[in-house]
Amino acid sequence: MATWPANAETDWNTKMLAYLAIEHTTEGYHKYPVNGTPAEVRTKYFTGTTDADSKTDVTHDIDNALTKILHVSGAITNSAADTFLVSTFGDVDAIANRGFSLIFDATKVAFANVATGQQSKSYFVKIDYLV
Repeated sequence: MATWPANAETDWNTKMLAYLAIEHTTEGYHKYPVNGTPAEVRTKYFTGTTDADSKTDVTHDIDNALTKILHVSGAITNSAADTFLVSTFGDVDAIANRGFSLIFDATKVAFANVATGQQSKSYFVKIDYLV
């Protein structure tokens, strides 16, 4: 169990990185302990504009993605303010025309069930995956 640094402690980041045993390589990878073994992890970022319909595909070009992707997150610009909405699960209609789901498969990440208020809006996607 980690011993969390006190709020006023200035060396918090260094202590947490040491606890997590994260190693940064010159190739841009990070090494995280996965099942007790250091594993190289890379992050991909994508930005763009959602399509003018209920689905937008973002090709990720990650080989063997279903066994390598560790985490996917994404957001679409909120049509009502200068904020981003994160993906939701459930009834899109219940979210006042601002909902969507984020899914991925072997070739792409998809914004699905995109409500009309989130169509033709800026998005970003972040994928963490094993190298």
